[in-house]
Amino acid sequence: MLSSVICLMIGVMIIGMSVFDLLWTAFVEGAGPLSLRTMILVGRMQRHLRSHVHSRKIIPWAGLSVILANLAMWTALMWTGWTFIFSSFPGAVISAATHQPVDLWQRIYFVGSTLFTLGIGDLLPHGHLFEILTDLCSASGFFVFGAALAYLVPVISAATQKRSVAVYIWSLGHNPSDIIYRAWNGCDSAELANHFDALIPQLFTLGELHLTYPVLHFFHSPKRAASAGANIAMLDEALSIIEFGLDQTCGVQAARIHSVREAINQYVVTLAPVLKYVRSGGPPPIPSLDVLRKGGLPAKPQRDYETAIGNQMERRQLLLRMARMEGWSWEHIHPTELCIAAEPRRRIIPTGSELEPAASV
Repeated sequence: MLSSVICLMIGVMIIGMSVFDLLWTAFVEGAGPLSLRTMILVGRMQRHLRSHVHSRKIIPWAGLSVILANLAMWTALMWTGWTFIFSSFPGAVISAATHQPVDLWQRIYFVGSTLFTLGIGDLLPHGHLFEILTDLCSASGFFVFGAALAYLVPVISAATQKRSVAVYIWSLGHNPSDIIYRAWNGCDSAELANHFDALIPQLFTLGELHLTYPVLHFFHSPKRAASAGANIAMLDEALSIIEFGLDQTCGVQAARIHSVREAINQYVVTLAPVLKYVRSGGPPPIPSLDVLRKGGLPAKPQRDYETAIGNQMERRQLLLRMARMEGWSWEHIHPTELCIAAEPRRRIIPTGSELEPAASV
């Protein structure tokens, strides 16, 4: 009798953990403890696979694989928990043909068929208690898949918004120096202020979406133009150059720069639980201001710039981790060799060949 009670309690505890984690993940801010660990494990497996396959074709499957892994985890816990419950008493499940108790494997089959198909009648619960528990088992199956569907729909919408923010930043320029130089009108780059005003609420919203749907951390685009991690890091580097490398911030008010910085801070903070598992590979190199100086921008001496940006190394390492999580290296964010393209395009472009994706993250 004691073993039956213990078995019943174990089943209830497992089901309770599954329901708690699912409700937390789907309807409460952040991810449940089990879901978060599943996401991190699957994310690390994906990065390991990407480092060996050297192909970006697997990147779009990252977010979907994390969702499927969580769904499989919740289902497995439900299945295991109900199996413990229906195994707690020898006569809990009987054969419809012989009316004799069935073995463990048949109980596992009975639970699975009840969760997924409401049962097909070859096995039956015995006694009023287990008839009611069978109904609850069936209801829990509907609950898991219904909640998962309710969670998936807004996540897809949030992933679309994430790509939209990335493409907006990419439209400003394809590297930090390019962002500044494209807005240069011969006197200043004050035109960027309007874009910053538009980006600030978008970045705050994106940070809140990541906080509400942590699985969004793993929705990545294989295209550089739509990579939110790399483009947000690129934008932050442009802010660093404006703030620390140019005289009088080239017409962009310090308050606007700080507001964009704060929006990026909030975004990075939401990624902190997974960023710590991504190798940074050392601090990013400090870019040269020579290309902007050649373009006529009032750049400060390189030594003064390096001293000022030295205090940003920890932040820049987090930004590098964020880009590497999506499969990009720092060279994709701020190429070492840059040149100024001819007018009227007003572009700063890499002098080398087309960059390849990062081999290892």
